[in-house]
Amino acid sequence: MTMFATVAALVFALGFALAIGVIAWMFTHYSEKIVAALLVEPMPQTVRVYHVSITRRRATPANATRPSPMRTALAA
Repeated sequence: MTMFATVAALVFALGFALAIGVIAWMFTHYSEKIVAALLVEPMPQTVRVYHVSITRRRATPANATRPSPMRTALAA
């Protein structure tokens, strides 16, 4: 084996051992909380329902707001 392959294998093995060590350490320190979280049933959540009402003012008819064309023609 070359030196590069030896160093790469060593780095991989150390990284894998570190990951296993961290998992084991976390499990030993937090095993009580893990078991408690697995045994306790979650509290039922009430579904939030939002009722949104959209109100608009009624538009006035187009004829009521516009003056008649005859009056504007005579006024000009």
